[in-house]
Amino acid sequence: MIHCASTIIKEEGWRALYKGLTPFCTHLVIKYSLRFFTHSTLLNAFVDPKTKKVTALRNFSAGLCAGALEAICIVTPFEVVKTRLQAQHGMKLKDLKYKGPIDAAFKIVKNEGPTALWKGVTPTLVRNSLNQAFNFMSYE
Repeated sequence: MIHCASTIIKEEGWRALYKGLTPFCTHLVIKYSLRFFTHSTLLNAFVDPKTKKVTALRNFSAGLCAGALEAICIVTPFEVVKTRLQAQHGMKLKDLKYKGPIDAAFKIVKNEGPTALWKGVTPTLVRNSLNQAFNFMSYE
């Protein structure tokens, strides 16, 4: 890890260590908000009318849906933008294809079509859905 960081600093400067940080931080705030809102909303809908309790399976299902929604709406598009920003070599704006996260998103959509923001959605969907399903089920 030290070799990696020192190589990046030597070749691109210390600021290169923070490429893609803005979309990453932004997506975290939005993702967690959506995740917990979706889970709590579904959990309330999944309450057993007889016992007034939520079973482990229903909690698992609410987590699965919350993970799926965040993967599709938030995680995949933000990861595509973040990865494109990180993959650029150099730090001089005039040499970069993407000038920032918004510029990257617009250029990706313009040049590759809107679906390009969802490249890799299937593995992300599986990962996030199952992760949140087991995560929320283990808390209850």
